[in-house]
Order: sequence, then structure tokens, then C-alpha cells
Amino acid sequence: MHNYNNALRGGLLGAALLTLAGCTGPLFGPGGFDNATLENGAPPELVSRFHEADSDGDGVIDPTEASAAGLQGLFTTLDEDRDRQISEAEFINGMQQLDNNQ
Repeated sequence: MHNYNNALRGGLLGAALLTLAGCTGPLFGPGGFDNATLENGAPPELVSRFHEADSDGDGVIDPTEASAAGLQGLFTTLDEDRDRQISEAEFINGMQQLDNNQ
């Protein structure tokens, strides 16, 4: 019976992990747990500015959104990994570095 309980527990844990891996939304997708931690330590005005610029709410600022938000001149500076998207972490880190350099 002990082995059955361990197998059942392991199977349930595996199923839960697979389920969570496919989840999206405010807790699991862009803007999920990692960004919640980032946002807690970031200046509120930067978090707010990021979310305003991310007009479609997908968790990144693309070139079109950057242009609409007046960030086109900073796009290549903020896009650290050069994936043509600015993540919230890239935005906050980059803007803080720019503020520190002034």
C-alpha cells in the first residue's frame, strides 16, 4: 500500500506540474510570478509606465508599442537580449540604469 500511495502522489504531482506548465494568465504567463517579484522591488512609476506602454497586455513591449509610447529612441538600448521585445525586467533594469547614468 505504501508504494501505491507514493506512486499516486508522484503521479498527481506530475499531472499538476504539467497542468501548470501550460497555463497562461496573470499568475502563470507573462507578468506572472517572476514579474510579481520584480514589481515588488521596482519603483511604482516604472512598473506603471511599462504597463501603459504594453498596450496589448502580453507582458512585453514590441516596436509598435514602443513607438506609440515614445520609447522608439530607447528600444535598442532597453532590448538587452535583442529579441525585438522589451520584457518588464529589461524595461525596469534599463530605465534604472539610464537614471543612474544621468
